[in-house]
Amino acid sequence: MEFVIAVAAGHWKHNTSKRMPKEIDPARTLEWALNMRVAAFLEEEAKHYPDVKIIRVDDLGETRVLVADRAKAANELGAHYLLEIHHNSGAKLTKAGGVSIFYYRSSAKGITESVYNAVIAAGGIRGNRSSPINKKGYDILANAKIPATLIECGFMDSTVDGPIILTEEYSRNVARG
Repeated sequence: MEFVIAVAAGHWKHNTSKRMPKEIDPARTLEWALNMRVAAFLEEEAKHYPDVKIIRVDDLGETRVLVADRAKAANELGAHYLLEIHHNSGAKLTKAGGVSIFYYRSSAKGITESVYNAVIAAGGIRGNRSSPINKKGYDILANAKIPATLIECGFMDSTVDGPIILTEEYSRNVARG
C-alpha cells in the first residue's frame, strides 16, 4: 500500500516579511525559498521509496494557497500524513535556536517525534530549546483530519542556525531525515 504524504512549504513567495536578516545573509533570502528547497529535496528523497508518494498542497510560489486550503487539500486527496515546512525567527541575532516541531492530534505525536529525531540526527541542529516538541493548535494542524506536523527547521535570525540553514547541504540533510 502506498503511503501518501502531503507536503507544504510554509508562506508564500510574495510574503517578503519572512526573510533572513541582513546581518546573517546580505541577500536576505526569503523563508519561502528555504522552505521550498527542503520540500524539493524531500520530493527527491521520496523517490527512493516506491511505497511513498508526495503530493504538494502549497502554492509552489505563484498562486497563494491559504493554510485552511492546504489542510483541506491534504484531507481530500487522501493523504495519510501532512508535513508543513518552515524556518523560525525570534532569536534576534543571538546564539539561541534549534529545530522545533509541532503537532495537534494525538495520532500525530509518534510520527512527529520520529520526524524530529530523524531531522536532528541528519541535520545536526539540536538547539537549546527546553521543549522542542510541542502540541499546538495551529490552523494547518487543527484543520487536518489526518496526522499532521509543522516543523521549524532552525532559526533564520540565529547567529548559529542562520549560516547553517542557508546551505543546500543542510536542506538536503533535513529532507533526508
